[in-house]
Amino acid sequence: MQNNTHCWEWFASENDYGFGCVSGNDVTIKEIAPDGTETVSGYQPPGKNAGFPCFYHNSLPTLLDAAGITWRYYTESGMPIWNSPDLLGPICEPASPPGGTGGPTCQGTDYTNNVVQNSAQILTDLGADASHPGCNLQNVSWVIPDGSWSDHPGDGSVDAGPSWVAAIVNALGGYDNSGHHLPHPCSYWQNTVVLVTWDDWGGFYDDVPPPYKGFPNNTGSQFVYGFRVPLIVVSAYTPPNYISGPCINNQHGQDCSNAEPPQYIHDFGSILNFIEYVFGHGGNFLGYPTYQKGIGDQNYPYADWWAPDSSHNGCPTCVYGLSDFFDFPDYGNNPCPFSPISGAQYQTDCFLNATTCIGFPQDPDNDAID
Repeated sequence: MQNNTHCWEWFASENDYGFGCVSGNDVTIKEIAPDGTETVSGYQPPGKNAGFPCFYHNSLPTLLDAAGITWRYYTESGMPIWNSPDLLGPICEPASPPGGTGGPTCQGTDYTNNVVQNSAQILTDLGADASHPGCNLQNVSWVIPDGSWSDHPGDGSVDAGPSWVAAIVNALGGYDNSGHHLPHPCSYWQNTVVLVTWDDWGGFYDDVPPPYKGFPNNTGSQFVYGFRVPLIVVSAYTPPNYISGPCINNQHGQDCSNAEPPQYIHDFGSILNFIEYVFGHGGNFLGYPTYQKGIGDQNYPYADWWAPDSSHNGCPTCVYGLSDFFDFPDYGNNPCPFSPISGAQYQTDCFLNATTCIGFPQDPDNDAID
């Protein structure tokens, strides 16, 4: 929290930030002050003007580093809005002075070791690439698709997104999208969870009003809940065909007295909380009790603190975020066997080498700059 111990109270525009910590000195972003007013004179990074898009606070990767837990962030070069580590000063460690486009890049050891600007390397690390040994998956991985493989709507958008997700999940189980065993199969299925979600859903119609969540002074709601986006949980410890929410299949003995109790509303902070809980061994993470969440506690409430599926937010039985998806007591000694996903439009090799696939998409809707 350098230069401003309350930088967590500010909201920053999520787009139009140039190139994060290596932007030009004249780049600023809109910030929302704790009282709800818009300003560019708020949180000030060390040695920069207020509003510069480089932030110095804890993040899940820095906490993982301190705990000796490995991580990797897979993305594509030239896609600044989909490369969050660019905005985190302790990870990026930008050269000084920054130079923007064509100038210095992030030079921090944490960045150069863990940020991979090649999304398809996740398949290599899972053993799907015949020319590499594979089995190099880190403890925690963020995987951002190439623009060609996303589900981002737009003129000329294509259908590679489902095949891309299938390739990753199938590789986790030791198969390719054709149902064949990988050249270098790994043993990840029984100890890995895949959480598939989207940054937005194209503005498609949603008839469920969002719950209001913001700071106690009613600020920040414009950066919290809007229309819902999907979440798919894939693991050996999730009951087959489970849908989060009461009265769907009642596998967990839910209270069905309400239409949608708060404990079955999840958000992106739930994912952070889930990771913290898993690697905190069910007790604490870097000295934080589970209910305090590690990154955000009652003193510095980041997204994980506001996650609605937590014991201090109205769900006494929710020990950790996304807990209703997992049935560890029943499946802990007898995990579900892996079943390959069939019917993918594109084979796994298409993502490793697009030139080998006739008709494979080449970023038709220009996600890299949308």
